[in-house]
Amino acid sequence: MSRRARSLAPVLLGFVAGLVLVVLVIGALVANAPDPATRTPPPAPTPSPPPAASPSSPPPESPSAPVVPSASVLPSGSLEPSPGTSPSPPESGSPAASGSPTTGLQVGDLAPPLVVDRLGGGTIDLAAHRGHPVWVNFLASTCLACRDELPLIASFVARHPELDLVVIGVDIQESPETAAAFAEEMGLTFPVGVDPDGKTRAFWAAWVMPVHFWIDRDGIVRAWAFGGIGPPQMGDGLGKVLPGVVFDT
Repeated sequence: MSRRARSLAPVLLGFVAGLVLVVLVIGALVANAPDPATRTPPPAPTPSPPPAASPSSPPPESPSAPVVPSASVLPSGSLEPSPGTSPSPPESGSPAASGSPTTGLQVGDLAPPLVVDRLGGGTIDLAAHRGHPVWVNFLASTCLACRDELPLIASFVARHPELDLVVIGVDIQESPETAAAFAEEMGLTFPVGVDPDGKTRAFWAAWVMPVHFWIDRDGIVRAWAFGGIGPPQMGDGLGKVLPGVVFDT
């Protein structure tokens, strides 16, 4: 071996040894590295809880739609309630006065007071007719169904003076002049009172024109109807306070 080769041999050996050392280090690092398939992912951040509602600002309530009563009438002459509504029965078997706009009058209730100014002068007082069957009709000139019903009622009353029946009309929320003109137009001969401020209407819960109440000799409501009725329903109501009487037209 030449002198030059002998001088390069240590350098080559050192280079080879360095390469071997580098390979060993890389192999050790690879062997100790964690498996990507089993690596634990970092924990997901915990969402912050929503802020608590302030007690001073409750969520707004959804407005509820008013319940509008049906205008259909049962054969007995009492109102058939709309779906979802049920009239409250009297709390006891003995009749009691009731004029609540929420529940209205029910069959078996004692009719509430009714005192109104009469067209032509004087006063109509329901209590003065105790001992007689009474038919109370709330009406108005703007009520189209009233214009259909009133001629039938007026004709029946005129043809049957022998009946022990008192018919009372109550014109609601109109002036006496308007009520008088309407009564004359309809040919009404039975007494008609006026309720210009609607207080009597509210007390009797007579909301949908026309409204009818049939009251017996003891002042008890025996049938009622509203929303427009015909002779069959009128006859049903009348029969509750005058059994055997037929409403003929």
